[in-house]
Amino acid sequence: DGIEVGEPLMLARAGAEGAALGVCMGPGPSQVTCTILPHGVQVIDVHTSSTKKSWALRGRRPILPAAVVGNGERLVLACDDNSLISWKYTETDVNKGTTLNADAASAVKFLLVDPHFAGVVLVSQNGKVRAMSGDLKTELCSTSLHLPKGASVLFAELVPLQDKAGAGRAFALVAVTKSGNGK
Repeated sequence: DGIEVGEPLMLARAGAEGAALGVCMGPGPSQVTCTILPHGVQVIDVHTSSTKKSWALRGRRPILPAAVVGNGERLVLACDDNSLISWKYTETDVNKGTTLNADAASAVKFLLVDPHFAGVVLVSQNGKVRAMSGDLKTELCSTSLHLPKGASVLFAELVPLQDKAGAGRAFALVAVTKSGNGK
């Protein structure tokens, strides 16, 4: 009935020059994905504190924590050169993954994933929303939040719902925005 909180674990170290950008679910049930600056992305087993996989980023710097897509076969990362990278968990070199550049990836503020969705939803600061396949090769749909001039997205999350027909899952995008005048 109750929630039990265990002892804190040291999972990863960023080093003197590094920083932790974020942690999210991992591809496996006892794994987490850590995005560490400037090192790259690591998948760590929480039971053993051991690194299961790691990927270095050469010539790029992540701007958002890596996201694990669907059942954990792929990861997606947004970088400071306005690129998005999608790679297979089994890949040893991130640069061999699919890269989406410039306009398609510009100003991405949120990478939204859900274990029941084999894609990723990209939410830009200006309110543009795009659902992409996990490999970033196919745009599944796109829309806009139609924000007023000067407004931006502060928070976004995918919320799983039962679809109207009861046949499967649907998702609602919940976004919190700030108007151009700060309200």
